[in-house]
Amino acid sequence: MAKSKLTRNLGFVDALMLGIGTMIGAGIFILPSIAAERAGPAAAISYLLGGIIAILTALSISELASGMPKAGGSYYFINRSLGPLFGTITGIGMWMGLIFASAFYMIGFEYYLSNFVPLGTREIAIGMTIILIAINLYGTKGAGDFQKVSVMFLLGILTIFIVVNATGVKSNNLEPFAPEGWGEVAGLTGMLFIGFMGFEVIATMAEEIKDPQKNLWKAMMASVVLVTILYMVIMIVAIGGVGQKELALQDTPISYAAKNGPLGDTGWALITLAALLATMSSANASILSASRISFAMGKDRILHPWLNEIHRKFMTPLNSIAITGILILTFQILGKVALLAEVAGFMFLFTFLLIHICVWVLRHTDPEWYKPSFSSPFFPFVQLIGAFSCIILIVQMDVLSQAVGSLMIAVAVLWYVVWSRQKSKVEGEVKKVFEEIKLEEAKKVINAEGERTEKILVPFTNLLYERIKIRIAAALATDKGSMVRLNVVTIPDQIPIESALSHIDVEKIKLMDEIKKLDEKVRVKKEYRQIIAHRAPDTIVKVAKGDNCDLILLGRYMTRLTTARIRETMANYVLHKANTDIGVLSMNEECIAKVRKRQGIGTNKRGKVGDELPRIKKILVPYDDNHHTPLALEFARKIGIFEGATVTLFKVSFKKDLGDNKEKMDRIMKDFSVEGFKLKPEIVTAKSPVKEIVAASKQYDLIIMGASKKWVLNKFLFGSIPDRVMAEASCPVLFAKKRESIALSAVKGRM
Repeated sequence: MAKSKLTRNLGFVDALMLGIGTMIGAGIFILPSIAAERAGPAAAISYLLGGIIAILTALSISELASGMPKAGGSYYFINRSLGPLFGTITGIGMWMGLIFASAFYMIGFEYYLSNFVPLGTREIAIGMTIILIAINLYGTKGAGDFQKVSVMFLLGILTIFIVVNATGVKSNNLEPFAPEGWGEVAGLTGMLFIGFMGFEVIATMAEEIKDPQKNLWKAMMASVVLVTILYMVIMIVAIGGVGQKELALQDTPISYAAKNGPLGDTGWALITLAALLATMSSANASILSASRISFAMGKDRILHPWLNEIHRKFMTPLNSIAITGILILTFQILGKVALLAEVAGFMFLFTFLLIHICVWVLRHTDPEWYKPSFSSPFFPFVQLIGAFSCIILIVQMDVLSQAVGSLMIAVAVLWYVVWSRQKSKVEGEVKKVFEEIKLEEAKKVINAEGERTEKILVPFTNLLYERIKIRIAAALATDKGSMVRLNVVTIPDQIPIESALSHIDVEKIKLMDEIKKLDEKVRVKKEYRQIIAHRAPDTIVKVAKGDNCDLILLGRYMTRLTTARIRETMANYVLHKANTDIGVLSMNEECIAKVRKRQGIGTNKRGKVGDELPRIKKILVPYDDNHHTPLALEFARKIGIFEGATVTLFKVSFKKDLGDNKEKMDRIMKDFSVEGFKLKPEIVTAKSPVKEIVAASKQYDLIIMGASKKWVLNKFLFGSIPDRVMAEASCPVLFAKKRESIALSAVKGRM
């Protein structure tokens, strides 16, 4: 076996015949009797409505298929756009739906065959299924040739039926046109929609179609339009020839109409032969499509990669076709697939609903790799109407079909949790939508002039830290915000609080006076709290809650990596317990020495108050896709505007992700561009983000980073990247963590 791409053997006519052949099976030869009973001649309008909905869906699928011409069709589009969860639901649902449909078609073949062969029809039908599977194993060119010949012959017979029987149409048979009312006409559309599923089969074969950007959308649109016209004309001719009541009583309505037309028994024989060809054609197309879906799922690790193996000689997905064929034969032998065929319709409608959402997601995120040669017109109205129509049809389906379809979705979700989530490496573009929503939220917060008054709790660390923290706090509070300055004087647990005054270090009490002198240098509303307590972290959390603070700004001394992982520290406790945004200003030994030298501070570790506060002129913001990045960008913009600093948005990218990262940076630059905010992008390609960030830190006064999504807070304060940046950076590092509790989890899963 070899793992390779599929060869492109199918042209426009092959693809067109594939779609038509799948649609004109049960839709032509079984459903007209049911349609006549429910809606009379107006069933032609039901077919028209179904065709319109199919055309709307075909427009969306055509755009997706021309931009992503890969095997798997709707499964591939949804998996790539919405991610592996919806990809798993769609892939498994469509795969099983096509398997059920194939078995159903071949049982129909057996039924029609009994008109000619009185005995052994079951064995012949099973043998024919094996032959169809073998044709697909041999190669899709053989399958395409069979499809083309059978569909052309079928269209020829149906054309003869229409032309000849049209002469016998009686106008009185078409009156009343809608005997059961127009509500029944609309309700019938949901059942008839199963006859329009074939156009999607073309998309599942995209990787094997020549010139897919040109042929895919043309084949899909042409197949839907042609089949819709065919359905409507045959419905009118059949009812107009024999009448509504007579047609409704027949198991084989079109052959009955042919027998009672000018051609008599000859017409009946031709239509019966056409029905046999139609069921085989539909089954063949469904086998083609089902095996390609399982192939694509194996390729994406949604299912086992064993399904992705290609036969060296025939260049076909042998394992995918084999397992698909075995399942079809199993259901064909069991014979009870009518309900499962209806459930297949449920899954297709659910899939088409997601397809319309995919177009919106890709139009919104506009990834570099998505350049469709065909664009759906009238966006987003086509997608909105199409999605709403799918929902209506699902709601109108039989309750049992809805229940079984919902159960299939639940099973697919369970499979995703157990297997696909861990194995699949695909991330949907929809993730970018949520990222943009987060960025937009941060943008709104920053731009809301006067709408948000920031209250910041700034616990005292030491005077060296305070010189930087006070400028950061003033910038983040803005003119309308306020700052709560907290000095927690700790005493041992053995000493009662009421006896603390005789045991307190007087120097710690006097620190508040120095803090106030420092604070005079910034214009922001201030409150001062000095509290005696046994444990500072718990006190900080309580004060933040009691004073309704929006942000806690902490300081933390960072040694080298031998002590970089912090347990049971002030910062760790506050990160766990505080329901606020949190900023952690960290400096290592090299950074502290650099700051002292720049600011002319003495060697005393606690520092001393100078005349001027340190200025922040250059800020580096390493960008990462996580929950905390919007807060880091908010910090950067406020501090940048306050200080007049230049902010560099810095991204370390792998070469393969360079295009996507450039798009992402461009969106951020656009969204966060405001007057007075000097923001510039910088992207470097490298394997180690830490080394690049640390090297760049030598040229900056401050680094602002969103907390890592890999933080495991029950064990460590920071993940590996923040650890090393804090320990090795040559300038202060400010980490931003949003208040949402989800950020405290150790979940490493992807959207």
